Amino acid sequence: MHWIKIFIMVARTGSFTQTAAEMYISQPSVSKSIHNLEAELNVKLFIRDRKNGLSLTDTGKKVLKTAQQLSEDENLLLQTAFEANHQLGGRLRIGSLPIISTTVLAKVFGIFKAQYPLVEIELTEGNARDIKQLLQDNAIDVGITTSPNNLQNGQRLFTDHMVALSAESSEPVDLTDSEQTFIFCKAGAETVIDTLNKKNNFNVNNWLIVDRGETVVAMVENNVGTGIISNYVLENTAHPSKIHVKTILPKIDLDYDLLISENIKHTSLISKFVEILNTCK
Repeated sequence: MHWIKIFIMVARTGSFTQTAAEMYISQPSVSKSIHNLEAELNVKLFIRDRKNGLSLTDTGKKVLKTAQQLSEDENLLLQTAFEANHQLGGRLRIGSLPIISTTVLAKVFGIFKAQYPLVEIELTEGNARDIKQLLQDNAIDVGITTSPNNLQNGQRLFTDHMVALSAESSEPVDLTDSEQTFIFCKAGAETVIDTLNKKNNFNVNNWLIVDRGETVVAMVENNVGTGIISNYVLENTAHPSKIHVKTILPKIDLDYDLLISENIKHTSLISKFVEILNTCK
């Protein structure tokens, strides 16, 4: 069943090289696996384009759905077998924002692995939209991301708010000010954009969006602009006292939510993970 994992990963990344890096195998092995699969099925699964990378053919999209179902069935089979022997095992795929991986999941995984050593945990990190797309594509079982979300298949973990960082002490910061340069941390940037799109006309020409809270702090220290960051990320990021934390206008709250894939069976494996997560958040 190894070909299933390779095919699904290539379909997600659109790259043999990135797939090889994420699966810790060689790029030729990935290329050979896809070539052999296409030869065995006698179909073309990917359109190969040097500029745009790999994209699925119409047949490839149909094969992907079947492959994802086979992967899920294999995992359910393993979980059923473990449960028959009064054990918890199988594969649990988690998608998370990097800040949550650092501040929450590190502890959760430690407890979970100690209690259920037979469970294989797969962690994929990304921004809020990445996590939502992974859930939609059934590439993960559980995702932790920021609002807005439909909580029909999930729960709210905690509520946060956005703040501004500046070398100056004046308050507050107006996000609709087109004269300012804003540096956003990805964790929360999507919520800000969604909120301002609904309420205001704003100019994103002077916006920078970076991956890490440390990068926001460094740019503010060097007078690149005003940092916009979630309070939770800031509390878990080292920053000098000379940087001023200010309120923003309009006020923007965001929620950190746990979401479960709508197309994944809610197993005891997922239930145990959620149970431990709720004790650590």
